[in-house]
Amino acid sequence: SALTEGQSDVAIEEIASIFAGHVRQVLEATGASQIDVVAHSMGGLIVRAWMAGLTSLPVPYEGQIRRLVLVGTPNYGVHFTFPVIPCSSVQAQQLKFGSEFVSDLHDAWQQFQNISPHHITAGQLLLIAGTQDDGIWECNFAGCDDGAVQIASAVVPEISDEMVRYIPYRHSSLLPPRGGPTLVGID
Repeated sequence: SALTEGQSDVAIEEIASIFAGHVRQVLEATGASQIDVVAHSMGGLIVRAWMAGLTSLPVPYEGQIRRLVLVGTPNYGVHFTFPVIPCSSVQAQQLKFGSEFVSDLHDAWQQFQNISPHHITAGQLLLIAGTQDDGIWECNFAGCDDGAVQIASAVVPEISDEMVRYIPYRHSSLLPPRGGPTLVGID
């Protein structure tokens, strides 16, 4: 990502701190009090880590996000990572199902949603999950997915159905099969 260009093994918590600083700069430059965020894949984990207080630097979330859209975000991790998904080895470990990071984020997010005055409400959050195959869910031994993120990881249980959209797109053009619509290319 442009936020970490030139840095090789950056943890998601570090990127979350950088992202928080970027949001602060945008708000100061524009005079706005809130922004809308559309985050794809690991970007959704970065935003959630900041909001839930899992940053490497103390950069508190204070309601700066008006609306949050998570597109193909592996909220519970993925079955495979590096080198299939282009990320650092640290991020690859953090993205795995059952990783300490995924567990810590889940717990911190639950606490954030339960006690923070800045928690995200139903009207502020939308989850988009890809089904990869022109309306036919791509299901295999690992479940239904967009080619990288299983539906069960993209859609968290505590989210109501009206906050989720399933679309027949695959994760990105970086992953096979090549061709066809991707979550990154949504209009």
